[in-house]
Amino acid sequence: MPTLEANMDQQRRHQYTQLHANMRKKRSFIAMLNGESGPAISQESKITLAHTHFSNLIGTPSTRTRGLNWNELGYNHHDLDDLDAPFTEQEIEVMIKEMPAEKAPSPDGFIGHFYKRCWSIIKHDLIEAIMSFYNHRISKLGLINAANIVLLPKTSRA
Repeated sequence: MPTLEANMDQQRRHQYTQLHANMRKKRSFIAMLNGESGPAISQESKITLAHTHFSNLIGTPSTRTRGLNWNELGYNHHDLDDLDAPFTEQEIEVMIKEMPAEKAPSPDGFIGHFYKRCWSIIKHDLIEAIMSFYNHRISKLGLINAANIVLLPKTSRA
């Protein structure tokens, strides 16, 4: 059972914490902003005044009157349309085969040896997951961090 002295000490610590929190809140609170049309006291008028101030400070973008002559700079145009092409099954399979087998585990915890050895089993699921990223279908991304634990009985060959 707590003693009276311990209880009072706990109350003092709580009061000190509350006082400290209130002082910090008072120090960071902006009560009023002075603008051209007078002081802004309400939260909405302070927001409007700050937005107007920084918009004027930054300015508005202007249209360019001059451009760059890329040919004079030695710039050669590169066709980069292939970078936006979907992954092919062959590209994914080549990537898996070129993975180092015994390197440190990837973020999913598997080493390259697992992907190479189990490719025939995980191929379709892995390709579907990669294509989901490509097609921006990531609404169920949380399932990546989900796990199903299954208890398997030991066999005599294990």
